[in-house]
Amino acid sequence: MLEPAHGAVITSATLRAGGDWDVAEARTGASHLLRPAQRFEAASPFDYPGQAEVLIVTDVKRGDLPALANAYARLVVAAEGGTLGLFTAIRRLRAVHARIADRLAREGLPLLAQHVDPIDTGTLVDIFRDDPRTSLIGTDALRDGVDVPGHSLRLVVMEGVPWPKPSVLHAARRLAGGGTAYDDRIVRARLAQAFGRLIRRADDRGSFVLLSAASPSRLLDAFPPGTPVARVTLDEAVARVRLSSRADCGMRRPRTPDELGEVMKTLTLLRHAKSGWDDPVARDFDRPLNPKGQRAAAMVGRHMKALGLAFERVVASPAMRVVETLDHVGQGYGSDLAPAWDQRIYLASTATLLDVVHGLPDGADHVLLVGHNPGLEELVLLLVPDGGALRDEVEIKFPTATLAEMTFDIAGWEEVKAGSATLVRFVRPRDLDPSLGPDAR
Repeated sequence: MLEPAHGAVITSATLRAGGDWDVAEARTGASHLLRPAQRFEAASPFDYPGQAEVLIVTDVKRGDLPALANAYARLVVAAEGGTLGLFTAIRRLRAVHARIADRLAREGLPLLAQHVDPIDTGTLVDIFRDDPRTSLIGTDALRDGVDVPGHSLRLVVMEGVPWPKPSVLHAARRLAGGGTAYDDRIVRARLAQAFGRLIRRADDRGSFVLLSAASPSRLLDAFPPGTPVARVTLDEAVARVRLSSRADCGMRRPRTPDELGEVMKTLTLLRHAKSGWDDPVARDFDRPLNPKGQRAAAMVGRHMKALGLAFERVVASPAMRVVETLDHVGQGYGSDLAPAWDQRIYLASTATLLDVVHGLPDGADHVLLVGHNPGLEELVLLLVPDGGALRDEVEIKFPTATLAEMTFDIAGWEEVKAGSATLVRFVRPRDLDPSLGPDAR
């Protein structure tokens, strides 16, 4: 192919397949050229941390076909269609389709299926692209070659980690390519291709769900840097997909007069739990939680789960007491909150915290900010107008491990200003368990 050419450009978002440039050159044959290939890598134009999230569902057992079908159906309903479902086996695809197609039809959500519907793949994709309530399930061809920008594709669901199928050819390639490392490169490339279906332009947003508890952490660098990754239960994944889908709808269509009066943003503040002053650490930054703080953080996490709170963005101070607070909150909540660590939040003033809020992505309607006092308390008192029992309680004291939830009738975070918030929830550890009060030990 190259012999009559003056040159060639080889381009792919997954060219290196989770490896380095040597892998790319070996895969393309460039290492055999007389002159070394020139290398160029362009940064993505997309804001993946603000536009997408990866959810790894931990409670759908491998081989449990009814549970797999139920998971697909619940997620499609939560997203109100617009779902691309990816399978590694045609047999499972057909079995899941048989179980959920009628169920989704009753919800007014059409389901198309490669290897089931007697329509070529290109036509299936065209139908899927034209109807935002339609979903499409299929195998490799959909994973690697579908381009559906916009609201019609807002959720990608994979049945499991796409390991290569064992064969004589694969065994030979694996032996020559480095064994387990070769398998990992294949999986990373497939995950990257599948995730790439989700964000096709600057205003796309959505969720990528992997229905596999057995997803090795070493493979998660297949996703773009900064993309939030959380291991969650199916219930939590459904809740997050529902929130993401509603936020996406709000971004892409004009609001009706009734909707204009709805609350559009929610900011929840969480102060770190009680830390241990007796620990011999050199820096305030490194102070850990004490046992009472650990109990309080776990209790708050359980309460958040009971309330059904879910967040599209979590930003937090990287101080040790905040890191440990989120670890214990996550244990009570039942999933990792996948925070983005922001050094500015450590012992931040009100002005700095307001800068952090103004910089939040507008696609995230529900945000959790975790930090320190007095900044958090002063932020609430700045944003919430005078008057009201909850604000009075904040003014008395904002204790450790306390949640304050504020709502804003705004379109973008840059509109947050003094007096623009409504304080709807102020929960202290002692409100949940008296033994966590200031006088208890």
